[in-house]
Amino acid sequence: ELVATADVLVENYRPGVMHRLGLDYETLAALNPKLVYCSISAFGSTGPKRELTAYDGVIQAYSGMMAMTGDSDSHPIKCGAPVVDYATGTTAAAAILAALLDRKDHGRGQFVEVAMSDVSTILCSSHLTSHLWNGWHPEQKGNRYPFATIGCYQAADGSLMISASNMRQQKRLWEAVGRPDLIKHNNRDRIRAHAVESAALQEVIATRPVDHWEHLLQGARVPVSRVQRMEAMLADEHVRGRGVLHKFDERAGTLAGLTVPVAGFRLSGCEMTISDPPQTAGAQNASVLLSLGYQDDEIESMRKNGVI
Repeated sequence: ELVATADVLVENYRPGVMHRLGLDYETLAALNPKLVYCSISAFGSTGPKRELTAYDGVIQAYSGMMAMTGDSDSHPIKCGAPVVDYATGTTAAAAILAALLDRKDHGRGQFVEVAMSDVSTILCSSHLTSHLWNGWHPEQKGNRYPFATIGCYQAADGSLMISASNMRQQKRLWEAVGRPDLIKHNNRDRIRAHAVESAALQEVIATRPVDHWEHLLQGARVPVSRVQRMEAMLADEHVRGRGVLHKFDERAGTLAGLTVPVAGFRLSGCEMTISDPPQTAGAQNASVLLSLGYQDDEIESMRKNGVI
């Protein structure tokens, strides 16, 4: 009954579970050919690893991410944030929207499959392509980049991330720090001079505090930021001005005071807001079942019998 009126179904069981429950795509599509059915799993529904269970850290290890993260003398390190989890959810949302747009044109739904292992491959795409092109394997290189003008340097009172990437930016950087003699005119010379440039930047950046360098380099239009903890970022007036955070008021009950990010994008045609706090599992069971024509006593019977 739910499927008959649904636009989208999302499930994240191991492949085969929904089939055993009689809720696989083929069965449900027969009830509603316009259904967009999204299945999310660790390794997808095909291949020898299809029935394995995994989480973000396992996929980071499997994909090679951990092996390329950290310094050359450190153990493999996972990313501080669960990037595969986040990217898998984002990928699923984009895929569902694509299927809905396709349905608008062709009048039929489809099966959408998102595998965490596939998503991790996309996240490593530039490294993967380089490896398959020239055999180069991405090793642990910490904060080192091919150009010395991109990297993390220690100021007098903290760490500073500099990203003078292109030719114009590296020119402005060397002028700002008083070393115009190190300006290069092509990227090949920049790569060859990595050791010299790195030593020069280490020496000069260490002479002044982070505040000085941020003010100077940002004024020279060189991308730069101090390395700071999350609480410092959240206290930044820029974050507050962007309106990316929402704090629930007393109407949220026990969740009053909970602060969550709203969205990583804005839409010109509608305001990006959060109207309700996170709901408990099954919070809308009664309203949904009433909309399908069930009566209160039938819903209560389902609840007593553990159906909902």
